[in-house]
Amino acid sequence: MTAALKPFNCVLCGASAMKHVYAPTGLGKGLVRCDVCTLLQMHPFPTRDELVDFYQRFDLMAESSSYFRDSWRNDLRGTS
Repeated sequence: MTAALKPFNCVLCGASAMKHVYAPTGLGKGLVRCDVCTLLQMHPFPTRDELVDFYQRFDLMAESSSYFRDSWRNDLRGTS
């Protein structure tokens, strides 16, 4: 995958110096780290359809939803 990396700039600082950190075989995506600001990002970025699929498959808040719901309710009431 490193040979096929197309030039792109960091989404945070705009630098073009990137280093491959992780590239699983068969996925066509990997993680790269900006040499300037050290932001870790996926490359290439997921498509809109890939993101929709990911978030529909995984309920990231399922286990902690009551904690956050109660915390937000207390914040709105001004209690802790």
